[in-house]
Amino acid sequence: MITGGLGLIGSALAARLAGLGADVLLVDNLFPEYGGNLFNIAPIRDRVSVEIADVRDVRAMRELLGGCRYPLQSGGARPAISTP
Repeated sequence: MITGGLGLIGSALAARLAGLGADVLLVDNLFPEYGGNLFNIAPIRDRVSVEIADVRDVRAMRELLGGCRYPLQSGGARPAISTP
C-alpha cells in the first residue's frame, strides 16, 4: 500500500513495484494541492488497485491496512518539499 500513490513520488514507486510483480494498492485523497492525479498512473492502471481515501480517516486506514504487509508513506510530500 502506498499513500499518496497518485502523486509524482507515489506513482513512480508504484510503477517500479508493479514492474517487479508486486500487488500494489494506491491510496490517495486526490486533493488538488497535493498533486494526486489518475493521469500519473495511466501506464500502470491495469496493474494496480486504487482507493480514494484520506489518511486522516482512521476507520478507512484500519480497513485498508488489514491485509497490507508493507505500508509506504508518500502522501503530503509536495507541501513538505515546497515549504521546507
